[in-house]
Amino acid sequence: MTSYGNPGQNSNRLFDEERTVTSRRRGLEDPGEEDRDGRQVRPRVDSGTDSSPALFAQSQSYSSNDSRDTGPGQAERDVAVADHSHSLSLFAQSHDQSFNNSYINAVGGHQTINNNTIRDSEDGLKLLYQKIAHVGAFHDSEARHPPPRCHPGTRRAVLADIAAWITGEYGEDEVGEQAANSDSDSEDPEGSNQPPFRHIPADTPIHWLHGPPDSGKSAIAQTLAERFAVSEEGGHLAASFFFSRSEPARNNPAFLFTTIAYCLATGSGDAELRAAIDLAVKRQPAVLSASIDRQFRDLIVRPLQRLPLQNLEALPKLIIIDGLDECQYVDSVRRALSSILSGLLNNAEPRIPLRFLIVSRPETAIQDYFDQQPNSDLVTRTVLGDAAPREIKRYLRDRFNSILQRDGMAAVPRPWPRRDVMEQLAQRAAERAADGTCGEFSYLKSVLKYVGSGRDSRPTALLDLALGPPLYFLLDVLGSD
Repeated sequence: MTSYGNPGQNSNRLFDEERTVTSRRRGLEDPGEEDRDGRQVRPRVDSGTDSSPALFAQSQSYSSNDSRDTGPGQAERDVAVADHSHSLSLFAQSHDQSFNNSYINAVGGHQTINNNTIRDSEDGLKLLYQKIAHVGAFHDSEARHPPPRCHPGTRRAVLADIAAWITGEYGEDEVGEQAANSDSDSEDPEGSNQPPFRHIPADTPIHWLHGPPDSGKSAIAQTLAERFAVSEEGGHLAASFFFSRSEPARNNPAFLFTTIAYCLATGSGDAELRAAIDLAVKRQPAVLSASIDRQFRDLIVRPLQRLPLQNLEALPKLIIIDGLDECQYVDSVRRALSSILSGLLNNAEPRIPLRFLIVSRPETAIQDYFDQQPNSDLVTRTVLGDAAPREIKRYLRDRFNSILQRDGMAAVPRPWPRRDVMEQLAQRAAERAADGTCGEFSYLKSVLKYVGSGRDSRPTALLDLALGPPLYFLLDVLGSD
């Protein structure tokens, strides 16, 4: 409820003093009613509130389309300066006023100010932002900087598959990329082992990407989020949420749907959806602390169902949820999935148009839930396996080349490292992935970080150490982080 300060004895005294000054200057017998020409002098506020100016006494500022700040004693100075400025004394010396969806008619002297519309302050969206501001779960949140990303030229088949599911289209350039890859050279006899592109049915609203720890799942999710982020040129990403087991605000689904709702309101570009979500919070602020299934229904499903069909078709629809398995409790995972599936299976028209990319480890609770009917009819899946040998070699070659560009490395004999060394590193990475110690890229990243820590020509010596037994165990530990 809007607060207008304390309309007590002091404010009445201020208004009486102001009326006296006005009366003396204009020679009016009744300054609170009409002058000799029948014009009204007492300010009137048509906004459903008490029209007495005492309500606005002690105002320092007010918000309108044509506003000016006033300070203590401004009413007396307004009268002394000009007749028309007397209308602003209506808000003199009052504090922090807000008028929502109101029209103000202020009449004083020979000046009339009509129809100053006070803009809606979107209090619902403000409350929603306050609820999720500290979470840091967006794909571009500072709390996640720097986020993991796919190295250029790696995981191309998986990225292309999921991108086609997102857009509903398979471009010839994506399908033909495999055969025309610029990396196919005589030193890469295993290049033909690149995983094939496959067509994921585009009409399924949920796609589940799952794989073992450190296999690069979050890097794929991040890369897709950045690629399809909504921009001035358009995009598909409506919202993203990246869970994290080590972060209290991101190791449970308490902020999942409030974050998605805020993204939909502020990033969809649809004014009607923005207003609907804002109104949902205004009407029921307690929804921000309600159960997650109610939040999904009241903040996402119902606002979407109020939109005309043409609005729904134009919305960005992709929701990326990464690391669902990092929720602390299995029951939390089931409740999050149940809320999403219930909304998607709702028979009410229109159906919500959102599409969910869910990324996680192959946890039993998630597997079992997606295997149930009718859930399984809404879900397609991608199992993230080992990277293609060509991708591993490209990653190593690019990273070692960047080390070679440093000062002091000019005297290092080329090629460095030798081909047999690169193959040895790729083999060790595959072994670590096979025994579950860590993912291939995670292991190689640890090796490269160690080798790159040396100055001048020391990287060559550090690489020799990394290939030897004494450091092998240490690198395994680093790679499993």
